[in-house]
Amino acid sequence: MLDVHSLELITAGTVKNAWPEFQGGDVQEVQEQLKAQGVTVFLQEPHESIQPGWPELVGTGFEKAIEMITVEQIGVKVVYGPDGFPRDKMFDLRRVFLDIESHGNVARIPKLG
Repeated sequence: MLDVHSLELITAGTVKNAWPEFQGGDVQEVQEQLKAQGVTVFLQEPHESIQPGWPELVGTGFEKAIEMITVEQIGVKVVYGPDGFPRDKMFDLRRVFLDIESHGNVARIPKLG
C-alpha cells in the first residue's frame, strides 16, 4: 500500500504517482489524457511556496475567507473565533487562525500556524 504522506515520486512499476512527461502541460488537457488511459487522479497546479498569509482577506466575510483559504491551501484546517481568541501555541502548517470582528468579517491577516 502506498503511503499517502510519502514525498517519493514513483514513475515506474505497478504503482505510479508522477507523470514527468506531462510537465509544463495544460492541467485540463493532462487530466483528459490520463482519464482516457483509465487513470483517475486529482491534479493541482504546483504551488511555488506555502502561502504564509492572506492580507487580501481582511474585511472579507469569514465564510468566504474560509472557502478561499481552503481552496488555495488544500488540506489546511481553519480555526476561527472572535478577534483575539486564545490560540494553541503549537505551530502547525496545516492550520490557519482566522480572527473575526463583530460584523462577521476577517479582523486580522489570516496566517498559517
